[in-house]
Amino acid sequence: MLRFLVRRFFLGLLVLFLVSLAVFFMFFKLNASGPNAVASRLCGKQCSVQQINAVKERLHLNDPFLKQYYYFLFGYPGKGVQGGAPRNRGLLHGDLGYSYVNEQSVNGLLKDAFPITLSLAAGSAVLWLFMGLFSGILSAIRPRSMTTDGALRRIRRIGSNDCPPPRTLASSPCSARAASASATEVGAR
Repeated sequence: MLRFLVRRFFLGLLVLFLVSLAVFFMFFKLNASGPNAVASRLCGKQCSVQQINAVKERLHLNDPFLKQYYYFLFGYPGKGVQGGAPRNRGLLHGDLGYSYVNEQSVNGLLKDAFPITLSLAAGSAVLWLFMGLFSGILSAIRPRSMTTDGALRRIRRIGSNDCPPPRTLASSPCSARAASASATEVGAR
């Protein structure tokens, strides 16, 4: 049992490493515009080539991929720029970085948004609980009732992605299922 848990723990660490590597690659390297566009966006429209190169140097955008990934995990070397963005301590130290768009720490942005997110999650959990209890009690009171089962099925289908709104009637997956079901019923008669 202990060997199983240790193996699972190390596999979990491997998965976390691979996911972080994939996320870093997707967000930082698959940007079609590349580091020049990132630096020019941060610098502004009236930037010279020297200013863009200075921004790329400050953000280590010219460094190789593995070095940038190391900075992503462990932080940038040196001290923060006076009057500028603070030094990033890295993902493994709990620092998610600095938003140059909002000009504040990403940790601060998430901390400000957390109460709103928590209230939305709690509210949806309460609604889910009451709707689940209501439908369960109603199904228990009237088992195999066509009215109750049909109504609950329609309500469930409204809240699910089972039948998205069709662009055209022919392209809807629900209309295709309904057409094949009606054709089967007609053939059975």
